[in-house]
Amino acid sequence: GAVLTAGGSPVQEGTPIPASIGGLAGENWDNFDYCGITESGQWFFTGDTEPSTTDDEIIVKNGLILYREGQTLDGEVLFGSIDDAYMNEAGNIAFIWDVVDATAGDLEALFVNSKLILKEGDAVDLDGDGTVEPTSLLVNLTDVVIGADNIVYFAGTVDVNGTSSTSDDIEALFRVEC
Repeated sequence: GAVLTAGGSPVQEGTPIPASIGGLAGENWDNFDYCGITESGQWFFTGDTEPSTTDDEIIVKNGLILYREGQTLDGEVLFGSIDDAYMNEAGNIAFIWDVVDATAGDLEALFVNSKLILKEGDAVDLDGDGTVEPTSLLVNLTDVVIGADNIVYFAGTVDVNGTSSTSDDIEALFRVEC
């Protein structure tokens, strides 16, 4: 196989990221995390760039940088690491990325494309009745996938009694229609 190219340049650690795809002056590819390709040939990957450490996390789709650390999506500032990402056949990307909260600090948030779905501290439905339980608060998001029908499945940890104690935390799988 041949190395992947974007904007006519190799996508390879240490090589420059072309400005034509969203690269910044002096920016190089650094490392890569999640990637995927659809049957129709759409592709994406996540990773880091160098030398910056404040706007270095990125999501690239079909050769263009779509999202970058420091960018505001749906009112939330992307910060830190991308924790998981997945692209469905239609090219929709679901991803978990830290955001900056003025009072709570860094929180994990779930996005589909540029839409915020939920974040740590949000109440969730634990009994499947379609109504969130006000004391069942999401405290961690881990894995995410998005189906062809744009239904998102993710794993997370929930503080069942809203006590911020880990003694009542449970792991659960969730389903969200987008």
